[in-house]
Amino acid sequence: LGEAAEAIGTAFVEAVRRQCKSKRRIGITLSGGLDSRLIVAATAKANIASDTFTWGKDGCFDRVFAADVAKRFGTTHHD
Repeated sequence: LGEAAEAIGTAFVEAVRRQCKSKRRIGITLSGGLDSRLIVAATAKANIASDTFTWGKDGCFDRVFAADVAKRFGTTHHD
């Protein structure tokens, strides 16, 4: 199971890298959801500079969680 998970992770990072060919920073809408967190993690692993954006009420779960994820992966975060 470990090797399969590693292969899937590597393939996902490569797929994200192929879609981000520009040398410019990219923007990612970051919520509390798993899909946006995976994309942020993949861009960080692929050394792709990004800005993350989150909308919602002050103190809501999505904004709090997104800010933590952005900090962990070193993105410039806007909310």
